Amino acid sequence: MILTRFNMKYIRYGLFILVLVCIVTACKHNFYTQRKNDLSDKREAEKVMGLFYGNLILEQKEENIKFYSEKYLEVSDQNEINRQTEVIENKLGKVIGKELKSWETSVVTGMNPKAEYLLVFDVEREKHNSVETYYLMKDPDDSIRIYSNSIDSKGFLMEDDNNESN
Repeated sequence: MILTRFNMKYIRYGLFILVLVCIVTACKHNFYTQRKNDLSDKREAEKVMGLFYGNLILEQKEENIKFYSEKYLEVSDQNEINRQTEVIENKLGKVIGKELKSWETSVVTGMNPKAEYLLVFDVEREKHNSVETYYLMKDPDDSIRIYSNSIDSKGFLMEDDNNESN
């Protein structure tokens, strides 16, 4: 086949359109990567919770407000969190120590980034031990914050020591 000027013109237009279609298609797709249960992500979340529990042990509870997300604080304000912490300490005792029992992380990077962390701790307390679960997420400012938590302990079902008879 003899390539004429006329044929070359259409070949160039065809290649141009093909490249253009590929670029448009690539831009429409949401390219992302996801990693689950990566140790570096676990360490990031553990560092935050280490500071959180450190404040509880050092009785600097007011410092822990900065670890809660805005969404959490919409439901429970600072006074409510302080009251809950006081009730928990009265019923279960102050935190003596903690050990990470289990964890999960999921980090998605790309056009819609998201980082989620689930940490479960066995917590040693003065009166009754507890299992404490924290769901954390990374905010757009790269701060990891608490979005929800639960504290389970048989101590919540026990009578107060003052009301118990020997």
